[in-house]
Amino acid sequence: MGRQNLGRTPTSEGEAYMMYRNSMDACLKELSRFIDHMGGVSAECCVEALEETFGKALEYTPQDTGDLRASGYLEAETFRGNAVAVIGFGRGGNPSYAVYVHEMPFAHKAPTRSKFLQAALDEDMGEIESKLAASVKYASGV
Repeated sequence: MGRQNLGRTPTSEGEAYMMYRNSMDACLKELSRFIDHMGGVSAECCVEALEETFGKALEYTPQDTGDLRASGYLEAETFRGNAVAVIGFGRGGNPSYAVYVHEMPFAHKAPTRSKFLQAALDEDMGEIESKLAASVKYASGV
């Protein structure tokens, strides 16, 4: 990582500058490699942290025809240069009643319920944060 000259005393300001620059270039290159690595795995870490919660949301989702459950998604994406997990039901308005069923307080046979996604996220928030931290720590090699 460019440390070959660090134990040696430079003989001039120019040599000191070049030693410093080479060392910094190596550090920046390594940092860039690490950021690229984490960018690739951090979206996966987000999805991994939400997998059990998504399963719980599916369990809570009311089922008549099965279309609402089938519309559920959990995916890794990049948004404005940041890795994110996208979780939801009824993407693109399909089925058209997804938001209505989620928001309206109907009587449902347990374990299904209104606010099926929100309930799963609320219940698991602490676990999601812990799982995400552990996953990022493992992926980073720290």
